[in-house]
Amino acid sequence: MAGDYFSTVPAGSPAAFIRRQQRAAAGGAGNGGPASSREEVEKEQAERTQREAGGAGAGEQPGVLLRRWTLGEVVTACAAAGLAVRALDEQGGPKAADRGLPKTFTLVAARP
Repeated sequence: MAGDYFSTVPAGSPAAFIRRQQRAAAGGAGNGGPASSREEVEKEQAERTQREAGGAGAGEQPGVLLRRWTLGEVVTACAAAGLAVRALDEQGGPKAADRGLPKTFTLVAARP
């Protein structure tokens, strides 16, 4: 595991749709056929959005900024909003190296 769990600085990451765009640009959308017009439109829209947001230029991979919130920040924000915690569940990581470490949390909160 890398990084600082308590960091409040957003971290850069490739956009989730990059692999799909790369397959489409290579001539297929996972089915071996040519990219559909819908995929081409989505690619153009993504590129336009990146340009307008001052993101990646031609030939660059678009990215996103992620702010990873700590569990304490999430629970505290719920309490500050007047919500009552009904359940907090932890799920382990799917990778063998992550066994025994909580990776995903489910918080159920409601107005009292």
